[in-house]
Amino acid sequence: MFAPHKLQKWIPSPTQRDNNGDVIVSENSGDWVDLGVCRCDDAGNKTLYSQDGIAYNPLFKIVCPFHIEIGKGDKLRAIKEDDVIGVGNVDRVVRCNYLQYQTVWLT
Repeated sequence: MFAPHKLQKWIPSPTQRDNNGDVIVSENSGDWVDLGVCRCDDAGNKTLYSQDGIAYNPLFKIVCPFHIEIGKGDKLRAIKEDDVIGVGNVDRVVRCNYLQYQTVWLT
C-alpha cells in the first residue's frame, strides 16, 4: 500500500489545578504521538450519509495499512517531512478485517 505520510495523534497533557483547585486552561498542553504511516487525501466536496441519515462533510480521508485504536473526536494529523498535509477530528473509522487496513474520515 502506498503510504507516504506519517500519522500522529494529539495526546493532551493531564489536567492541572492551581492552589484553589481550579483547572488551569492551556491551549497547547499536550504532544503529538506517532502512530505509523498512512495516506492522506483531500475529501473534496463530498457529502457522506450514515445509515441513520445524518449527513457530514469530511475534510480528509486517511487510509492506514494497520488497525489502531482511535475513536470519534480524537485529533489526528498527517505529515510529510515537516509539512502538515491534513489535520482534524475523527468523525468516522471504517475497519476492513480481511485486508487489515482502516479508513479514517476527519472533519
